[in-house]
Amino acid sequence: ELDAEDIPPERVEGLKELAGSKNRELCIHAARLLCSWGDNLGFQVLRDFVFNEPPVDREWVPHRIWGYDDTYRHIAYAVGRYWATHQENGDGDAARAAIVPVYIKLLEYSSVLPFEVPLDFLMRYDFIEFIPTLKSLLVDLLANPTASEGKIEDLARVMMPYERDF
Repeated sequence: ELDAEDIPPERVEGLKELAGSKNRELCIHAARLLCSWGDNLGFQVLRDFVFNEPPVDREWVPHRIWGYDDTYRHIAYAVGRYWATHQENGDGDAARAAIVPVYIKLLEYSSVLPFEVPLDFLMRYDFIEFIPTLKSLLVDLLANPTASEGKIEDLARVMMPYERDF
């Protein structure tokens, strides 16, 4: 983890150039790094990617054990770090409002792709905005006999403090 003053400006400019690349994989990798540093362009590139491109297995970031594509989980981490960086700098409310729709879309994608959204982030910072989406996702997963038991357990654990009667 780097502090903003430790990141060379020429590196940021180089990454911004790559974030505009026609090579989507290179573009998304550069945007993830920028976004995790709190950069608005990096966040916007990831937001546009999540909302405008279909959720498919791209094989850009293979899971270290199981081999499935983990690109969207890495995007979720970058988006969460974007909020954390802005929170540290005093403008967390605006960043929180910006990341909520992206995180909701990633949660929806997690029901059709094998990646897992880092739910510990949601728990740690009381992102109650996600409870309706989590509830809907859990209902969908419970109705699916091939659903991942791990995802079901993780969702139930996150929802327990907020939805005890569910």
